[in-house]
Amino acid sequence: MQRAARAAVVLSAFLTGGGGMGLQSVLLAYLGLACGQSASGAFGPGAFAAGWCAGAWLAGRFRGSSARAFALLAFAAPLAGASAALWLRATEVAPASNALAFLALAAAGLPQGMFLTLQCRELSRGRGAPSLAAVYVANLLGALAGAWGIGLATVALAGRTGALLTASGVVAAGALLGWAGARRVREAPLSESALSAVDLSLRHAAPIAALTALWVFALEWLCLRIAVLWVGSQVGELTRIVACSLLALALGAAFLPRWVARDSRGVLSVLTLCALASTWPLVCSPLLEWSAHVVVPALRASAPFAPVSDVALTLVLVLPALAPLGAVVPVLHRASSGESGARLGNILLFEALGALAAGPLLHSWLVPAVGVGEALAWLPLLGPLAALVFAARRELRTRLALLGVVALGASVAAQRAPAPALRSPKLTDPALNLRAFAEDAHFAVSVVDDGVNGERTLLTDTFRAAGDGREYAYMRVLGHLPVLAHPRPARVAVVALGTGTTVGAVALHPEVQALDVLEISPKVVEFAPWFESVNRGALAPDSARRRADGSERVQVRLGDGRRLLAGDEARYDVITIEPLLPDSPFGVYLYTPGFYAVARRALAPGGVFAQWVPPHAMPPEVCASVVAAFARSFEWSGAWLAGTQLILLGAERAPSFAQERFDGLDPQLLRALAEVGCDAPSAVLARQVAELASWPTPPRELTDDDPWIVWRARGSDPPTLEWLPRNLELATASPATLATSLPFSSERDAVELRATLAALREARIASAWSEARRRAGSRSEPDALELAAAAFGPRLERARAEPEVALFLAEAEFLDALRRGVAALAQGDARAALRDTVRAAELRGERADVHLYVAACLARMGERAAAQAALARAERTCPRWRETAVGQRALRLGLDSLGAPGP
Repeated sequence: MQRAARAAVVLSAFLTGGGGMGLQSVLLAYLGLACGQSASGAFGPGAFAAGWCAGAWLAGRFRGSSARAFALLAFAAPLAGASAALWLRATEVAPASNALAFLALAAAGLPQGMFLTLQCRELSRGRGAPSLAAVYVANLLGALAGAWGIGLATVALAGRTGALLTASGVVAAGALLGWAGARRVREAPLSESALSAVDLSLRHAAPIAALTALWVFALEWLCLRIAVLWVGSQVGELTRIVACSLLALALGAAFLPRWVARDSRGVLSVLTLCALASTWPLVCSPLLEWSAHVVVPALRASAPFAPVSDVALTLVLVLPALAPLGAVVPVLHRASSGESGARLGNILLFEALGALAAGPLLHSWLVPAVGVGEALAWLPLLGPLAALVFAARRELRTRLALLGVVALGASVAAQRAPAPALRSPKLTDPALNLRAFAEDAHFAVSVVDDGVNGERTLLTDTFRAAGDGREYAYMRVLGHLPVLAHPRPARVAVVALGTGTTVGAVALHPEVQALDVLEISPKVVEFAPWFESVNRGALAPDSARRRADGSERVQVRLGDGRRLLAGDEARYDVITIEPLLPDSPFGVYLYTPGFYAVARRALAPGGVFAQWVPPHAMPPEVCASVVAAFARSFEWSGAWLAGTQLILLGAERAPSFAQERFDGLDPQLLRALAEVGCDAPSAVLARQVAELASWPTPPRELTDDDPWIVWRARGSDPPTLEWLPRNLELATASPATLATSLPFSSERDAVELRATLAALREARIASAWSEARRRAGSRSEPDALELAAAAFGPRLERARAEPEVALFLAEAEFLDALRRGVAALAQGDARAALRDTVRAAELRGERADVHLYVAACLARMGERAAAQAALARAERTCPRWRETAVGQRALRLGLDSLGAPGP
């Protein structure tokens, strides 16, 4: 009977841990909408944990029937979670202070924390009662299952509401199991180990509990920051990081207490291990690299292990770092005095202080001040700081000294280690030359020169946010188009700075009197001068053009873009935004009807909203849902194509693009508009591809409550290279009625331009399909210029006068020449290869790869001096060319005959 009752209690701990973690994941998502995603991720877990710890303490002071408490919590805990979710969901409509939002989160955590103390108390009854570790490990493993099963799988299937109901049901089931177990053991006396322990008082345990909780939350968050650089930041990857962290804590709790003394000596041993393990993320890069190149591919090649291949990389990072910290609570509990449930509650009460302090300390101060690496280097010193409570005990001084030496040595060694981000795969890519690097509370921000592609790029973590290459011309359209669509755009907001290309385009319009840049990352703003070639120095002070109040015309507002707009009522005439990708965990909430409602309230009457949508980065079902969310959110909406990128406009009514908006434009502005095909009403309207009123309703709509595109099963997506042509076909399937319903200054020219751009779109789609087939293994694909000639027909030569067509044809010619040249070189025909590779170098001379292939041709022909000159040009662009894939290929194709030395 006792065994069955204890099994019920342990299973209760597993279920309440899983339901609580599922509830936390839902509440953190709603908190992100209320307070900003970054603040939610940094401070939310600590707030929930603080409430959870307070609940554990209250349950420890409770002296009534545990069975009755479980029965009450079966209703109270789900109700508290649902109430918090409803309140947090409403705060964006009626903005509340951040403090109240975090208080609601803590209130939801409070009844969840009561379970563990009650379970611990009931498990300790009778003879042979197991230690706290059993129920504590079950709780952590349940949280792991909840993170994956509810926070990921259930949200994917049923949205946030379904996940909330599932979490509530799991919590209620766990409470009822606890009730059943407590009823069976309620007559059994508390075991001796439950009533007393060895030699640790509460005043000694309290600071240790507080500091180690700070340690755990700090290390988890810092490991998360490092992990996104190695495994990515999609929701599955983030969930995997959280799950591996919980597994590490559970393993530490399960095994380490068995190997250390049961008194204060054991506490000091665990703290010593924690101090040593804290620096693991700074020194494990070689093992991570080996795992990424050896272990992960081997697991992927084995069918049974393929689904968990990426878990291996995450475990290498987090398991050694976090496992010792998992043993702290069981060891403290075992070494302290008092009844089992009460002493656990007392310990966890002080853990609440550490949980609350971790976010402000790390996110708001330490990481922005010194970076992730140096913040990690300071963590080992928390060990001797916590152990100061034992300073007066002579018998422990040897162990204290050992702890101090280990912590100080680990900290000093860690201080000398390079920043973890600098050893990540992206920033060690030999094609990239690092020009600037800094970390803030949100990202590791880097400026790199990509020698192979010949462009300067801004990286936020591993994401290529933007660059100065020709494929980013659409960012200028994102600035010009909505400003031209508004008759009097006096006040404009650009959400997400990036390289500042869009800001630079908007700033060219003299009628824009006030330009606000809403950017979450201060380091992105700091690095804007690296991209003055595309942002035109728009963020620099300009004494000649100021606002009516005398302040700077262009001003930066730091913060979460959605949160900032939620506080702006009828403030802007134009809002234009290029956020993160739609299916990223935080970017998705900038593509939902809930966000567009926020944006509409921030627009003044007659305002225009512009949004970038990337057809190349989404499968068709996702693209359809993203565009549908936009179309349903505005009285009028339309789609434009800039290169291969969609620009969506939304407003109260269709814009007129009257000729008066283009008359008397400044010559500099007119040249900038001509470069992107926006210098006349006919040119602007000819680039519209769809009126979105007739956009089909998707099978599953995208909303704040159901951001399904983030959690979808990616294995069912079509091949990535098919996304672009499929989505372009989808976007151009409906006629653009706005363009045909408005008068043009020259109808004949307008008809010709529309036909030319229609042919360009056809050529782009055909080229994209051909590229997808080529990458899939097809060897009979026509050249890109052949596809263009078929699309344009007899108007091809006339079409070259259109800048966008000329750019497309030049890129097609470049690709054809490069492919022919490399193929001829592989077949041993160096002279034919030279002709094509030289042409490719003429078209894209900023790229290192073309010069490497030219050098290889010349080397095969015996033209050593000319080959050396070509190689020197490639090396100036890409100093580590020999380590790149194209460099290795060029060596195999003949460059090795030159005896080219490495850099």
